[in-house]
Amino acid sequence: MLGIIVYSVYMYADFSGGIDIVEGVSELFGIQMAQNFRQPYFSVSLSDFWCRWHMSLGAWMRDYVLYPFALLTPLQSFGKWATKRMGRHAGRTLPACIANIVVFLCVGLWHGAEWHYVLWGLYNGIIVALVDLLAPAFAGLARMLHVNRESKSFHVFAVVSTFLVVQAGRYFDCITNIGALGICLHNAIFNFNSVPLATALAARGIQRATILACSVVFDTSLLYEKGHDVRSELLAARLPVRAVAYALCFVLVVLAFPYTVTNGGVFDSLGVAGWDCGGDPGPRKGCSEDRMYSTEQRRLAIETYIKFDPSAADTVAEPGCPTRHSLGAWYKDYLEHGEVRPPKRQREPKFAMEMGQAAVDCCLAHGKSLARTIRRMGHPASRERLCDRTGGPAPGKGDAGGCPYSFVKR
Repeated sequence: MLGIIVYSVYMYADFSGGIDIVEGVSELFGIQMAQNFRQPYFSVSLSDFWCRWHMSLGAWMRDYVLYPFALLTPLQSFGKWATKRMGRHAGRTLPACIANIVVFLCVGLWHGAEWHYVLWGLYNGIIVALVDLLAPAFAGLARMLHVNRESKSFHVFAVVSTFLVVQAGRYFDCITNIGALGICLHNAIFNFNSVPLATALAARGIQRATILACSVVFDTSLLYEKGHDVRSELLAARLPVRAVAYALCFVLVVLAFPYTVTNGGVFDSLGVAGWDCGGDPGPRKGCSEDRMYSTEQRRLAIETYIKFDPSAADTVAEPGCPTRHSLGAWYKDYLEHGEVRPPKRQREPKFAMEMGQAAVDCCLAHGKSLARTIRRMGHPASRERLCDRTGGPAPGKGDAGGCPYSFVKR
């Protein structure tokens, strides 16, 4: 479940953050773009969520699919029939409910022609349709229980319940295997094993910088939800306040760079995705997923695999377990050697002396800048690993001045 929540945060940060960058660049050229995200995780219903999430897609689907389909003659005739048989509310909402299911089915197929996207579309469409159809029943239940639907406590309840409904839909979004999807949903509901939050976050590689960034986004979204124009208020604030805010944003952007390469691997380790090697559908030469797991994690995955007699789908559904490809490779290695061996370190290509001399010349010509040398020569981006392999000092230390090829004659 934590993996699904983290996946939702990742999706929102990736999607909404990208749109924010596009909007900011557009304003530099005097182009004002329409708002595309409006605090979606503060929605009070699933239909409200889809009015706040990817608003441009929702508006297009509403204008070109929902309305034309709902106004078709057969659906209008069906609405009149339902009004006579089931009442005015049913006659008014049933055509819209059918149109909503069709729209979300189209949105699912728009994401990809795969069964899990079809199920995702049906899940959202059916829930939105049922909520609209059963609205009078919900209102009557609230009156019977004397629930004030305008109170703050009910508003918080609606936001939290909507968030959970959205998270349940994320299972259909990110788990590509239908069998694993059913297992994950079953475990989340009937086989829920709680662990300390700090332990779960550490096991998934979630650092304090990530938590800090999520807190900033949450606080900013909360202020917008309460009616504050954070951007205008920040621009009107005094210089020290603006300087602190800008510095915080700059620090968060800098701290995000080390995680940009590993995000795919992190979400592989959540045990909820059908990806392999950071998103590719299958094994790939040079995959770094095998080196993400320690010997103890490999041993735990193999024990879980054997316990399920052996079932790869059941194993990958467990939190923290690998994808099918890595699990199969580990189990085969375990059967051959009778023990769980530590992950292998990926070998790097050996460079000829001529290449080393060329790199040193480039390093000296650019002020002993190792970063510029790596970019120009195409050598591995890991400075420390490159220095260890060549026998030179660490970057910026010793007589080599950070140059990895200290053994080459200058």
